[in-house]
Amino acid sequence: MRENSKAFTTGEFAKIFGVKKDTLFYYDKIGLFKPAGVSENGYRYYTTSQLDVFSVIHSLRELKFPIKLLENYIELPSPKSLIELSKKQISKLDEEIEKIEQIRSILHKVIKQSEEALNAHIDKIMLKNLEEEYVLFSDKNPCESDTSIEQWCNYYDEFLNKIKLKEPLYIGSVIDKKDLMLSRFGRVDRLFIRTDEKFDMVKQAGLYAITYYKGSYELIGDFYKDFMRKLKEKGFTVCGDAYEEYLLNALSTPNSNDFVTKISVKVNMYKNLDEDVINDYFTNNFKGDCLLAVGDEELIKIHYHTNEPWEVLKYCASLGEIYDIVVEDMERQSRGLKG
Repeated sequence: MRENSKAFTTGEFAKIFGVKKDTLFYYDKIGLFKPAGVSENGYRYYTTSQLDVFSVIHSLRELKFPIKLLENYIELPSPKSLIELSKKQISKLDEEIEKIEQIRSILHKVIKQSEEALNAHIDKIMLKNLEEEYVLFSDKNPCESDTSIEQWCNYYDEFLNKIKLKEPLYIGSVIDKKDLMLSRFGRVDRLFIRTDEKFDMVKQAGLYAITYYKGSYELIGDFYKDFMRKLKEKGFTVCGDAYEEYLLNALSTPNSNDFVTKISVKVNMYKNLDEDVINDYFTNNFKGDCLLAVGDEELIKIHYHTNEPWEVLKYCASLGEIYDIVVEDMERQSRGLKG
């Protein structure tokens, strides 16, 4: 310190660091940090030369650093031991930061899932082109019968132990395509979790039919029957497994009738193009206006204003053969008319 030494009462010194006087009394009692002296009237006092030392002690204690280690250092301070002490603390800090980041990630996931559930259009089918995602799968379910809640919980625990995960919010279920075709909707084939790491296992890219079910898990089979019927009526065939994500569950609400499950199934269009389906897809996936889709069993003509025509053409190519394409720069045409 470059300033002249100044004396502080116990209360004044404690106030500087936002601690209680009892903390200073305790540190004095155990010999960790003693006052500079005691005045004639019997009161402890501290000086400016002690500010730096207590600042280090206080900071380390805020990070739960053991008092015993601090005592050992204070008894025999040196640059070398200070470096060792700091390195150990940095290591502990890194561990704490990692834990905090995990908690932060969980909270963001909770917010995202809850908001999606609250804004979901229940029982409505939406079409989306999804990118490939890396996932981890549990071992396949060896049982051919429906999966009970108790069995699911056992698979869940085994999966968590296998992947060393402590974040249960990410786990979803997979209903095998074969079971979907056999109307066996109560059998969970395996569990899954998304991951940022690149593994051989992926959730395939492609066109997905997405819907939201609200209600208890016991009745989800009836919802699947209706979902599959609607897909068939709209001209789609299922070409992949169903992925279930539990957006609202017992963590969110005590009433199972308010549970919200997101279901995603990869599909292909196999017969007549449906104008309503195309209109819904454009509305939900593209930014534009002046949409017009008209046609018959063999051909549909689409008129659309958008700044991303390549995305529109990519989707149309997934539905069938494109016979004719006209891309016009409406902004340039408008300038020409004005000009």
